[in-house]
Amino acid sequence: MNIYHFFDQLWMELPQSVESKSVTSIKSRYLEFADELPQGRTVHRKEEPPFSQFANWLARRFGKSKRSYCGRWSRYDGGWWRIIEDQFGDNEVGYSEFFKLLAEYRQQKCLLKGQTNLSQKKVSVSNDSRIERLEVWEYPTESGYDLVIVDHGGQAKLEGFYSKIDELLDSASKRYEVQSDNWHWFTIPHN
Repeated sequence: MNIYHFFDQLWMELPQSVESKSVTSIKSRYLEFADELPQGRTVHRKEEPPFSQFANWLARRFGKSKRSYCGRWSRYDGGWWRIIEDQFGDNEVGYSEFFKLLAEYRQQKCLLKGQTNLSQKKVSVSNDSRIERLEVWEYPTESGYDLVIVDHGGQAKLEGFYSKIDELLDSASKRYEVQSDNWHWFTIPHN
């Protein structure tokens, strides 16, 4: 099931009582939904940003994530619900703000700026998953770039968010031995 369709249904389903309008109620329903998925994987339309990056987007927006010395932004592993609770509370306001922020996040259009093929290299994400390629994603409403790892099964995972393309390329060179001339850049961004 599409993760955003789930949240759309949740917005309409939850009873209108104040007790049910909380961040905790959203989180509980989301975790139930995620547990029923194979390996906890959600799907989304290509033109929508992956929900797995929602917490990092919120972290950058509300100052919970900081740039490291190499330009990469630190991951925020506290969960999107913690940020919403910290900013707005675990109440009706937090409940409403979650859906407003999610709607804003969904409006971001992901543009594939470039990619490099790593299938000839023996680079792994884990013991059972080799990296097929690296991709550079850009969301025009954000000032920065995502370096995304795509495994042989087609699953995408964020490696890091970088403020500048040079910092991203430097990191890819150091971590994955990808030289700048190995990248294929799209003159017309791909969705």
